[in-house]
Amino acid sequence: MNIKNNVTGEIKQIEDKLMTYPPLTDDQKQQAYKDMVVELVGEKYSQYDTLSMPSDDMSEYNAFVENCKAVANNAIYGEKVGV
Repeated sequence: MNIKNNVTGEIKQIEDKLMTYPPLTDDQKQQAYKDMVVELVGEKYSQYDTLSMPSDDMSEYNAFVENCKAVANNAIYGEKVGV
């Protein structure tokens, strides 16, 4: 048996299973969006970083957060916004 064909077949089975899940409700999408934004921001900044951040550094932080929101919006809703 060809390993490539076996892996491709397994991927197809996983994709078929994923297609059987019902679409997310609006509330689920909104929560997934919020969770993703928090996760993305948390990769660079902790909540303690933001509490101790000088006000002149906040513009860089705010720009980063807006970018994270755009990425999450695209991932959850499929809409590209300002990235």
